[in-house]
Amino acid sequence: MAARLAHAYGLRAVAVERIPFGVETDNFTAHLSDGGRAFVKVYRSGQDIERQIVRVESTRHARAHGVPTAAVVPDHVGRVISPGPGPALSVWEFVTAAPSAHPWTPRLAENLGLTLGRLHRVFANHPSARRLVPVRPLWWDRDPDRALRVADGVLRRIGEPRTSADAARREQVAIRRADLVAHAPGLTAGLPRVVVQPVHYDFTRPNVLVAPDDTIAAVIDFHDCIAPPAWELGRIAFDPLTVATGDDWPATALTAVAAYRFENPDLPVEQVVACARMALLQAMQSFFGVREHYERPDPVHQADLDGYWHRRWQMTRRLLGALADIEDALETSTR
Repeated sequence: MAARLAHAYGLRAVAVERIPFGVETDNFTAHLSDGGRAFVKVYRSGQDIERQIVRVESTRHARAHGVPTAAVVPDHVGRVISPGPGPALSVWEFVTAAPSAHPWTPRLAENLGLTLGRLHRVFANHPSARRLVPVRPLWWDRDPDRALRVADGVLRRIGEPRTSADAARREQVAIRRADLVAHAPGLTAGLPRVVVQPVHYDFTRPNVLVAPDDTIAAVIDFHDCIAPPAWELGRIAFDPLTVATGDDWPATALTAVAAYRFENPDLPVEQVVACARMALLQAMQSFFGVREHYERPDPVHQADLDGYWHRRWQMTRRLLGALADIEDALETSTR
């Protein structure tokens, strides 16, 4: 790694440290001879590097228009991803901030809404839109049969619970299944025609680095997708940890949405009002975390995945019970 950085980037690394997080890439911190640091992403074998380049270009486009992002460091011939020899890699400025580990505060919710609103406004005319990948309709245009099959599979895997934790997860999956049968068709029928455009596609807690004063230091890990902006708004406004444990999560969510509208007033009102419904429908059809626990457990991160499943389960239950009031409040405040 140090040799690659020296040859391709002219950076002298005195130490390289692996970061134990990364879904699609292996990530490292390079400690440089001048006392600085760089963030290095190593792309795994078989990845479509052209798609990864589009993602980097999306990051640069957002940064050029005032969205806080990490800056990519080009290699010695100006490429944003160095192709080799060896695995392809990209180098980024090191941002000394981290995802928030707490429920959103009103100030942070406002800054999240402002940042996402600007991002969506900027991306509405994305210069590389023809190279982005449309997300095929999922939660907004289908019945919940697939999700029900996943629930049944998880329940079969749990079988007769061996521990109290297994019993609790089995009960949660059974309740989620019942909620899908009882509520998903009506929730889908109540959606407006879904509007899509280029979005970040994973604007969630892990990909937003927050400074100590609750400002946004950087948005990271852009994807190359076209999807509903209202859904992405709902995901961050109704963040699972905030809804599950926050003191006044409805007001916090409305703060985020109001800030978003300030930066991006062009998203149609009916889309904004539906953002909570979209986030709820997508979350209800996902068994991420609990499915991994019983089908393909992660030896390093499974405890975090278990916690995410539990918080998201609480979020769907709370939001389902409060959805009518939330949508009335969104309707009133947005119009």
